[in-house]
Amino acid sequence: MAFLIFGGGSSLASFYLFPGKTPAKGSRFQRFARKILIPILLGTFTSYALSTLGQALQWFRAGQIQEWLLAGLAAIIIGLLYRQAIR
Repeated sequence: MAFLIFGGGSSLASFYLFPGKTPAKGSRFQRFARKILIPILLGTFTSYALSTLGQALQWFRAGQIQEWLLAGLAAIIIGLLYRQAIR
């Protein structure tokens, strides 16, 4: 649950804070998915994957601040990359 809130929230925030216009083509659901759903899912998956990878490589243990920093940074980067990709 924490990855959904933290990863999705930071990815969504980076998506909206990055300047530029989001394309408004498609149906109402497609616009919703492009603007909200996909950044949240990408950020959540990225946060979870990097946290699991970091624990497997023994960079940190579960719950340490390095885990949260790496997960948040990765979610922000993936949100920015997604924003650039849909422009």
